[in-house]
Amino acid sequence: MTQVHKTGLTELFPGIGLNGERPKVNIVFVHGLGGHPQRTWSAEFNGAIAEPEERKSSTDTTPSIRKGSALGLGRLLKRNKTGVPMGLGERSMSAVSMDTTSESLSPGEVTGDPFHAEPESSTSPGIPKSKGKVYWPRDLLPGDFPNARILTFGYDSKLVTLTSTGQRAKLTFTQHAHDLFTTLNQALDDETPIILCVHSLGGVLAKRALWESRTATNPEMQKLIKLTKTVVFFGTPHKGSSKAGWGEIGTQIVSMVRLDSAQHLVSSLKLDSEILDIIHSDFLRLLREGKFYVHTFQEGRPINNVVGKVVEDYSSKIDGFDELQVHEVIDGNHRTMCQFRTPQDAGYRKVVNALRAYMNKLDRKHDIERISLASTFSAREIQRRTYFHIPHERNIEQFVGREECIENIDKMFAEPKNTALVALHGLGGVGKTQVALELAHRWKQFFPQFSIFWVSATTAERFNEGLQGILDVLEIPHSTDTNIRVAVGEWLRDKNNGRWLLVVDNVDSENVLNESKRKGGFKMASCIPKTDHGHVLFTTRYRDLALKLTNSVVRLDQMSKDESMELLKRCLQEQYDDSQKSDAEKLLEELSHIPIAIVQAAAYMRKRENTIADYLELYYESEENRVDLLSQQIVDMRLNDSDSGEEESDIEDDDEESQGHKTVLNTSWMTFSRLKADPVIGPLANDFLSIMSYLDRQEIPVELLKNFKPKIGSIKLNDAFGLLKAYSLVTENSKTKKLSMHRLVQLSMRKWLEVNELAHKYREHALVLLADTFPDGGFETWGKCKDLIVHADAVLYLTENAENRSARAKLLQNCANFQDSRGQYAAAEAKLSEVVKLRTELMGSENAEVLRAMDRQAWTMWSQAKKVKALELSKQTLLKKETLFGEKSAEALTTAHIIATVIGGQGKHQHAAKLHEQNLEARISLFGAENLDTLRSASALSLELWELGKFVDAEDLARKTMETRNELLGEAHPETLEIAGTLGFILEIQGKLVEAKELKAEMLKIRDSIYGEDHPDTADSCHDMGWIHHQMGEYDKAEPYYNRALKAKERLLGETHWKTLTTMCNFPVFLCDKGEYEEAEKRSKKLIAVFTKVQGEQHPQTLDATGGLAVILRHQGKLEEAANAARTSIDGRNIVLGSDHPWTLPPTSHWGYILTLQGDVKQGEAVIRAALVGLEKNLGAEHTNISLAFLAKNLLKQSMGPGDARLQEAEQLARRCLESRSNSLGKDHPYTWKTMHLLGKVMMAQGRHEDAAKTSKQALGGLWEKLGTEHPDVTLCDRDLRDMETTIEELTGKKLGEGEGEVEVIDI
Repeated sequence: MTQVHKTGLTELFPGIGLNGERPKVNIVFVHGLGGHPQRTWSAEFNGAIAEPEERKSSTDTTPSIRKGSALGLGRLLKRNKTGVPMGLGERSMSAVSMDTTSESLSPGEVTGDPFHAEPESSTSPGIPKSKGKVYWPRDLLPGDFPNARILTFGYDSKLVTLTSTGQRAKLTFTQHAHDLFTTLNQALDDETPIILCVHSLGGVLAKRALWESRTATNPEMQKLIKLTKTVVFFGTPHKGSSKAGWGEIGTQIVSMVRLDSAQHLVSSLKLDSEILDIIHSDFLRLLREGKFYVHTFQEGRPINNVVGKVVEDYSSKIDGFDELQVHEVIDGNHRTMCQFRTPQDAGYRKVVNALRAYMNKLDRKHDIERISLASTFSAREIQRRTYFHIPHERNIEQFVGREECIENIDKMFAEPKNTALVALHGLGGVGKTQVALELAHRWKQFFPQFSIFWVSATTAERFNEGLQGILDVLEIPHSTDTNIRVAVGEWLRDKNNGRWLLVVDNVDSENVLNESKRKGGFKMASCIPKTDHGHVLFTTRYRDLALKLTNSVVRLDQMSKDESMELLKRCLQEQYDDSQKSDAEKLLEELSHIPIAIVQAAAYMRKRENTIADYLELYYESEENRVDLLSQQIVDMRLNDSDSGEEESDIEDDDEESQGHKTVLNTSWMTFSRLKADPVIGPLANDFLSIMSYLDRQEIPVELLKNFKPKIGSIKLNDAFGLLKAYSLVTENSKTKKLSMHRLVQLSMRKWLEVNELAHKYREHALVLLADTFPDGGFETWGKCKDLIVHADAVLYLTENAENRSARAKLLQNCANFQDSRGQYAAAEAKLSEVVKLRTELMGSENAEVLRAMDRQAWTMWSQAKKVKALELSKQTLLKKETLFGEKSAEALTTAHIIATVIGGQGKHQHAAKLHEQNLEARISLFGAENLDTLRSASALSLELWELGKFVDAEDLARKTMETRNELLGEAHPETLEIAGTLGFILEIQGKLVEAKELKAEMLKIRDSIYGEDHPDTADSCHDMGWIHHQMGEYDKAEPYYNRALKAKERLLGETHWKTLTTMCNFPVFLCDKGEYEEAEKRSKKLIAVFTKVQGEQHPQTLDATGGLAVILRHQGKLEEAANAARTSIDGRNIVLGSDHPWTLPPTSHWGYILTLQGDVKQGEAVIRAALVGLEKNLGAEHTNISLAFLAKNLLKQSMGPGDARLQEAEQLARRCLESRSNSLGKDHPYTWKTMHLLGKVMMAQGRHEDAAKTSKQALGGLWEKLGTEHPDVTLCDRDLRDMETTIEELTGKKLGEGEGEVEVIDI
């Protein structure tokens, strides 16, 4: 069988007659975008089916092979590499412009295709006798048309391919079509007629190729257009339709074939690219010349329930030309409509019947008949004169984008029933007039058979003037007595006048077009008829008016980001460069991407030679500046539809806009006045819009607005919101039930209220509304608070000098409560400071509400690490409370709790613990054990017990507190999570790492869910997860958590906040454990400097960081510096915590080991033993690992030989440490492997060489697995093991393991 090339031309059947006659016709198949020259036309086949009667002979079930045909001569004819028969003279495929280097269809691509394997001798085409694929142009069609030469053309139909250099290469329709044109022109003879069978967008290539042949200056290149007699389209789109425009059709085709929807070719399908319009327009010219017949097959089924038909019927049929076109439907979807399994398939029979009919029209007689039919059609078209009355020039320089809107209008007009009326509505200044103008000029260019007229409907007078202009263009005489509306209407209704488009711009009052004398009804002006040969496009600001005009409406919104950026660049011209892109994006966001505002801002900058940054600086300075800038007179009217679309001199008729010059801000004022004047629902809608202008402009909850008018019924509310949407003043998110408004609409409304002396009234209304609606900030109200906080902030910003100070104080307090709980401490503190000021002025300094606000303010200060200020404020508050309410009152205990917490934060844990214990006892006595305030004291005390090293007591109290909070509040409550965090710390320090890890993982999950990324508590949980993985030796897992925690804390709290410093403090230790000593030292010293400045030299965190530095220095052999750092840490801890504190003893052990390394082994031993005793006493034997290891190393260093008793103790200590670390940290923990290596070294010193080597070898394998080959601990262990092996070899004369079979060797 013929091997089909992916690119170029492949002959499938030669069509040679019985006696060697040339084929009667060349049938050429062309696939579509994403298709394939074989697969597009192939169908799955599951078994043999009998042929239809008309194809049977009396004795055969396959077509007879005629003597002398190519099939009969198959053995005699030489074949080239592609399997195409040779010997056809000049028509030999060796002369065809096939790409012989192109990739042929590989065997892998035709697996299961019974027609792929080509036997030495040719076989008859016909019905397959087994399962596989039927390639019907090759396997079926020759049986019906044995005298037709059948070919297929392939091209690289992928949207984007990669070149050898890795670049993305793209081919356009024009390039593909040129390849088709040149290939057919070279490959086909000069006489044989051509029938083109094209699928989908392959039809576009054929159209373009035919036009290129028609316009070729070289007569030899006109072969294709002269010989093509028929074009058969399979699902080719010729225009956009009601459900899918050009771009959508292209995307559906791309989606269908699972291609990358690269923009280059897909954009070529959009109307704005003009490519398809030009190609189709040129094709219609060929039809008018009678060059060929057209047969269109339309898809009868959708691809699926979601996509529907890829190309609708109306799109796949060419308007007019009924004399030269036949169209019918094939029962298949866009893909299967050209895939047939057997000659019996109904679709196949339709194709065969069509081809047979056109095979009978290949002669000169039918050429003349076809040209005659085309001439008759063209004559009818030519008789109709067309007129153009568009009073505005096309805005080529500044019109940008809007392709989707134009395409939507076009496809509405392209409805099968010819939608006569379409209304374009949108906000004032959004560019409706310019869209209509662009569409009108495009129609003038691409649809010359249409007359195009334009009238303005801003007033009845202007509308009538426009109609008079139309009569003038039509050269219809008229006078003052002429009813111009009737005259224009009669001309438009007359079908003999041809097709037309009428644009009625700025229909912002229905009275202009309403001829109804009945109140409440609407009757379209008689001059605007609804016909099947004309279209009307209205533009209006108001959706409700648009729906009165027609049911077919299109909404025009602000520009896209890309469109507005391009407009700004064009307006600024040489003043713009890419260095301003960031500022440009900010400016466009401020201007809401509205064209009129962009043009005005650009004009201002050009006039004053300002950069965008200069403009933004002025704009951001104040609202007064913003109003001034947006109140600049609009002088460049080329893009400003002002929704009048008239010249500047014509603006005076636009109501408020006439009172002074046209500006961006007052563009909307006419709409506001019209809204207010609505007799039924206007005042209510105006109230809502006025309130919204003082809220944040986005995501305004409908429920909040309902609270403004609680007595209004739901129907009136719905009508009011509907009216605002109809006027394009707001949009609604149907899922969230929230409203939004453009930034410029909001600013314009505020200015309008100010001009009408209503601003103060609605500012106060907005303040009271939010004060009454915003919850108290408790955990259960967070959802509602999150919806309202941006609106509360907006109101507070705009009502700084509000008369209702009580409402302002209430709103400030509730917002501060919420923001404090959400970790937005600075914002909360600022609000609370004003609350204290306002309430002091209103109630006096000793009022309970004032003192509670002072408590909350002190707490936010503490949360920001402003410890001194927090303590001072709390002490002032406590004195007042004790005087007013008593020393043990609930109010006084609340403030005392804050003071104790701040003191603990200063590192004074003994004092803090005592205060919390007193508070706890007082609260139990006052409230009981399960009161929330009592539990807060219990939680704070458990944390201080942990700080003091009383871990058992701390754990017991924390567990009880968490259990009670779980019952009262639930596990997801912030206070439950807080005590869970404390319990996690306590479990960690006691070596209960697995339980701690599970607890902290659940905490992070919950906090991520309720807080999200941007909360300090979530960052704390990330830190805790990093620390627990670090402690468990899972360094790769720890690092991402540490990094996430640090970034979040730096962003949310700042670099010097104590929580940020806590995470920073862990990084040097973490890097040290990873063996990155130099970086660890660098970070550690920098951190200590910050700690010393922020926390003080004696703060536990500073001392902890200094002890960590000692470890890092010791690892690097900097023993003197390490000893000094260790002593500094220990001396400070002795003062702050005490010499027996569990957090003092481990650094003491470490100092003893440093002394050992320095050679002072005796003092080192004494120091380590003392620390070991203290740890056993305070924590128990299971928490002495560090001292056990240091003491074993000390004794090993002191030992004098294998029999030294100190080695026996060292071995016992090492084994204890190994067992303890295996249990607490796990057998695979790096510290466990290091302890095993220590045991190996002790064994070596005892003379147990082989046991020692095996032990250290096992330790080396574990360390290597956990830490990698580059870690210093791995290198050290490897060096020690090699020394052991060398010693053993010297003593025994043989290598370790020699004679004992193979021994695993770990080569580092």
